[in-house]
Amino acid sequence: MSSGVIILLEISLVLGLALVFGVREIINLRRFDRERAARNRAEDEARKVSPPGAAS
Repeated sequence: MSSGVIILLEISLVLGLALVFGVREIINLRRFDRERAARNRAEDEARKVSPPGAAS
């Protein structure tokens, strides 16, 4: 194989891996954001039900 073909294959491999891991990272970040939003909503609801300093 000529060196040009090898270089093209290496570049394709690197860009393909970058794409795969980038998409995976974006999916993980979106999942983390959803979980954080749900956790914040639950904490807000808990605060509304029982405000700090309220007599028990």
